[in-house]
Amino acid sequence: MFKVRISIIVPIVTSIILNLILLLPLQAQLNIPLWNSNPELQQPTAKKLLSFSFDNFENVYQYNLDSGWRSQFNGDELHYIGIQVDLSPGWKTYWRMSGSDGFPMFFDWEETTNLKTTHINWPTPTLSYQDSEPFIGYTNTVIFPVSLYPINEGEIIYAKGELVFGICEEVCIPIYEPIEIILDPQANLPRQKILDALDNQPEQLKFNTVFNQNRCWYEESNKFFDLYVQIRFDDMSIKPPFSSIAEDPTQLLYFHHPEGRQEENGVWQFHSQGDKLNSSGEFDLSKTIFTVVTPDNAYEFTGC
Repeated sequence: MFKVRISIIVPIVTSIILNLILLLPLQAQLNIPLWNSNPELQQPTAKKLLSFSFDNFENVYQYNLDSGWRSQFNGDELHYIGIQVDLSPGWKTYWRMSGSDGFPMFFDWEETTNLKTTHINWPTPTLSYQDSEPFIGYTNTVIFPVSLYPINEGEIIYAKGELVFGICEEVCIPIYEPIEIILDPQANLPRQKILDALDNQPEQLKFNTVFNQNRCWYEESNKFFDLYVQIRFDDMSIKPPFSSIAEDPTQLLYFHHPEGRQEENGVWQFHSQGDKLNSSGEFDLSKTIFTVVTPDNAYEFTGC
């Protein structure tokens, strides 16, 4: 029987059986950060607190692993693998910035040999709406290219643990899939599907050189942190509908979905309120990641 662990606040069993079961939020149970946009950050460890069995979730997704090939990138040896997730119609899975109610894919390694770091290369997400709220993620079939860096080049990489990701329809559930990989350093045949997914990432832009008449600033108080960004979209032919995301890779702040309004001369101003996750450290505006997602593409720049 297919098993899933439910960790959002939803009624699980009717009052006839157990009245009403309310579960704590996912982040409180799993101790998972709301997002992980920094590939160098340590991956969280999942704490399995509750387990329920539901027959009706058996066929909503399939997951496959492609063991990939060994390669070089910027002078470093790495091994590319591919995680393919196939979703039933109506179901979605998260991008790296999952909002306050979800969480992105991550690896919970229990045992590793010759593995230094693991980095998910997030493909360009799609923009959809759920209960009138923007949902930035993936539907149907998505391939996540993953880069694994060995400690010792030219040697086998071994890892065993769980692949964890969330899927959503009317209810959102976390999926825990056992995963074990043995990556041969002699494997050298690239996989076209993984290469295509690597090419399908948000277009990287330089804020100060690509856009015109742009600026950003923030206002800080004891309780609030407000980020403002102005972008002129005329040169890029970006038209609504679109959604935007602001991320602090240092994880000092969690930014809610920015609200945007159009001003004169094709300029859009975005405002996002941030929750302070860590009282220590100093926010660095030059490292803030800002992403604009349209139905057809995504554009990303760091700092301003």
